[in-house]
Amino acid sequence: MKIITYNVLDGFENEVSRKEACAQWIKTQNPDIVFLNELNHFTPETLQSFASVWGHSHSVLLMGRSAYRIAITSKKPITNVELYFQNLQGHGLIIAESIGLTLMTTHLN
Repeated sequence: MKIITYNVLDGFENEVSRKEACAQWIKTQNPDIVFLNELNHFTPETLQSFASVWGHSHSVLLMGRSAYRIAITSKKPITNVELYFQNLQGHGLIIAESIGLTLMTTHLN
């Protein structure tokens, strides 16, 4: 099993070439699960399109109080998703399940 966590820095700083290079690098790594931080300006639809580049057809995006969105993508279905951003310092917390694992990701201030 391979898991990647990556902070993309301010939504790739609006540089398309950085975003494309990241997607291609993730694809070469062939991960089962990817955690992403700082997905500024991403929507659930743009995240899913991005994740499909590396073969992930399942994704969850937390659009909390901050522009610094967090996400999980997976080869397998993501279930039992819990999204938290109320009463948390930072940019939120995602708890979910995939591939028989409980997954948690956050991005702190």
